[in-house]
Formats: sequence, C-alpha cells, structure tokens
Amino acid sequence: MTRITEHSIEDFAIKLLEHLGYEYIYAPSIAHDGENHKHNEPCLTS
Repeated sequence: MTRITEHSIEDFAIKLLEHLGYEYIYAPSIAHDGENHKHNEPCLTS
C-alpha cells in the first residue's frame, strides 16, 4: 500500500501548478535576506 506523505502532496501540488504555467521558486532564495530576494514581487506568477 502506498503511503501518502506531506512531501508527496507538496510535490504533486508543485507539479500541478507548474503544469498550469506557474513557476516554482524555493522559498529561502526569495526571502528578504536571501540570495535573490524578490520581496515586493508576487510568489506565484503565470
């Protein structure tokens, strides 16, 4: 029996949103003190 984990649900949601045209950006890389921060831009874009 396949176990449903938080990781599998998150991975499914990310792939679904990418299929719909959204771009996935790893959260720490856009944090206010992150390497490529985009503090004033929306996190989900299409």
